[in-house]
Amino acid sequence: MGKVITINRQFGSGGREVAKRLSDALQIAYFDKEIIRRIAAQTNLAEEFVEVCSENQAWSQSHLSYSSTFTMPTFSLSDTIHTTQVNVIQKIVEQGDDCIIVGRCANTLLKDKALKVFIYSSDMDARIDRCYAKVPDEKYISRAEMKERILSVDKQRAKYHRFYTDEIWQDMTGYNLCIDTAYVDIKKAVEMIAMTYQDWE
Repeated sequence: MGKVITINRQFGSGGREVAKRLSDALQIAYFDKEIIRRIAAQTNLAEEFVEVCSENQAWSQSHLSYSSTFTMPTFSLSDTIHTTQVNVIQKIVEQGDDCIIVGRCANTLLKDKALKVFIYSSDMDARIDRCYAKVPDEKYISRAEMKERILSVDKQRAKYHRFYTDEIWQDMTGYNLCIDTAYVDIKKAVEMIAMTYQDWE
């Protein structure tokens, strides 16, 4: 197994950008949307659907459960997607190459085998501004609505993480390195993680 960096992130904290830049800086593979594509291919589900379910267990459990017969237990599509997700991540790691995995409960799945990073921001205004930068003009919403969306996404990520790992998503003791992008810019965050990665055994 190569060195693996897992990056969990608050919505609007810049975590995905950190992961992409880190991938470029270290010249190692970066897995985020690729995991969604592989799950979709293996389950014959639409990528958009998989993406919604892959971090939102509560929604998929309540709306998308099915059972083969009345005598069998009911399994949700969320469970199917999560099981496939675990298999996809395990196969990526088994390849033995250094890589970065964003979200997907990989920090818990790999436990002591990875450098576990959490990106967050204590500045809600900065998170709102970062989200606005990615929203087309025709989809403009108020700052209050954007804040509500940010908090909702974080809440769903936390519920999904707790359901499938029995651990608290934002518990800093579950990570090796936590970075607040309200005080550390993206470039510096990449440098900090890269430095830690170089020393990681």
